[in-house]
Amino acid sequence: ASTVIPPQAGMPILTALLADPIRTVRLEAVGQLVTIAHPPSDQQVRAAFDRAAGEFRQSQAANAERPEAQVSLGAFEARLGRADVAEAAYRTAIALQPQSSPGYVNLADLLRAVGRDAEGEQVLRDGLGVVPAMGRPALQHALGLQLIAAAQAADLPRRRWPAARWPR
Repeated sequence: ASTVIPPQAGMPILTALLADPIRTVRLEAVGQLVTIAHPPSDQQVRAAFDRAAGEFRQSQAANAERPEAQVSLGAFEARLGRADVAEAAYRTAIALQPQSSPGYVNLADLLRAVGRDAEGEQVLRDGLGVVPAMGRPALQHALGLQLIAAAQAADLPRRRWPAARWPR
């Protein structure tokens, strides 16, 4: 439901839900809050946020043998600025299921965000070598974006393509 609430309007609603008696509601609220804002500065709200974040981590730990849980934990930690913890979770997801693309894509994105672009590119290339054809489009897309970003960062000259000609 929170995906239809504009972020500025969602903050008060989601922060109130951090204290909901239903655990699933608290977990969803904290998961949504990290996508729209930094952790709250108000001490009471911050305490509720930290409790719910701890519960979120526990819920992912309960499913730690599943790569989806590791990817979810990695995304959560990355949004909180804990790149080292996020990286470890993504690498665990890859180790658990090397044929699944989300771990590779998210790890490469994280590495790019922390300035380790070349390493992120290699992660995607490694994934292309083991992920079945069905999962490769996500890796190919991510690699394409990575290469475009690298070219823009290096300010490489671009090849000029002739203007499209429409039939007359």
